Amino acid sequence: MAQVVIIGGGYGGILTAIRLSRRQNKAQITLINPRDHFVERIRLHQTAVGTKPRRLSIPEMLRGTGVHFQQGWVTEIRPDHKTLCVNTDQGVITLPFDYLVYALGSQTRRDQVPGVEQYAFSLDLHSVEGLKPALTQLGTQAGRVLIVGGGLSGIEASAEIAERYPALKVELITQGELGSNLSPEGRNYLRQTLTQMGVGLREHLKISRVEAQQIITVSGETLPYDLLLWTAGFNFSPLAQSAGIKVNGLGQIIVDPELRSVSHPFIYGVGDAACVLLPSGRAQRLACATAMPIAAHAADNLAASIARQTPRALAFSYTLICISLGRRKGLVQWVKGDDSPTSRITTGFKAAVIKELICRYTILSFYLARRFGGFYLWSQPKPQSGFAPAIR
Repeated sequence: MAQVVIIGGGYGGILTAIRLSRRQNKAQITLINPRDHFVERIRLHQTAVGTKPRRLSIPEMLRGTGVHFQQGWVTEIRPDHKTLCVNTDQGVITLPFDYLVYALGSQTRRDQVPGVEQYAFSLDLHSVEGLKPALTQLGTQAGRVLIVGGGLSGIEASAEIAERYPALKVELITQGELGSNLSPEGRNYLRQTLTQMGVGLREHLKISRVEAQQIITVSGETLPYDLLLWTAGFNFSPLAQSAGIKVNGLGQIIVDPELRSVSHPFIYGVGDAACVLLPSGRAQRLACATAMPIAAHAADNLAASIARQTPRALAFSYTLICISLGRRKGLVQWVKGDDSPTSRITTGFKAAVIKELICRYTILSFYLARRFGGFYLWSQPKPQSGFAPAIR
């Protein structure tokens, strides 16, 4: 029996575990995660404004698959010995593996700008719990909320907060152009909708440092705030680098076309924690929209490796970018397979419904995979050559 250990119980880790259990019966699979419940990261902006999250038990999601769940923190990976150390409530344990799936995800990067760690909230689970009561209290005082970061997290958070607390003065700050990955039609709709919701927009503004109740820009401008939400940039676990696994400059493990570590082929990388170059030549977008297809393919390749068959290169094609703008509006930007925007957009309530259905499907897909032999489908391009490891 091959020993497979999966570290990380997010979108990628859960789907890898379930699909592999249905594709390969000659593997003993262990999933390790610090919490015994699944966190819907794509809904944390809703949690921040008071929406009660669903309690999704990981052991229940894995029920009937044969996957063993181990709650704990991985503190060390020893590739040369094919073991890892896990800090549990019962103490530190050592687990052996033949194959390791590295699915530790990402967090908001808070170390690039002085003061962010001390004064800013983020849309990470540990921070959202404090953000929720702070927003509730501030919402009765017509306070000023600054949101730094013009990616999807910042956009969705600004709309959600402005809709839930209309008395707040909400301002979204980005150092580039808002919606730069969208079509002109998409950018125009995004700006128009946020403005109508009362969100102030500040573009091409770089932050020098954060102080208590004010941020200082590179140009010396001072912007006051009552609450600061930081959504700019991603950070990754240092575990891989500490273990001698080859990583890029951000700390993501570098994988080959079959999603295996280029330095340790018995380690597979999935989700945000892996630097995956897609057939289009671009590194994957950090989102569950890419994490889940990559996880499904990694599970298939793992099953093939255990059966001494040849793994296949990843094939993946983008379809859309979906953005929630509060509970009643949204924006769907239709894209080409390489993630470049087309002129087609879907807006308003229809887009909000599409976004909600996609969010629900991410959870439903776990149960479908468990019930129907690992079922999961994704859009794929025509086969292409020229795939190379993404090194940045």
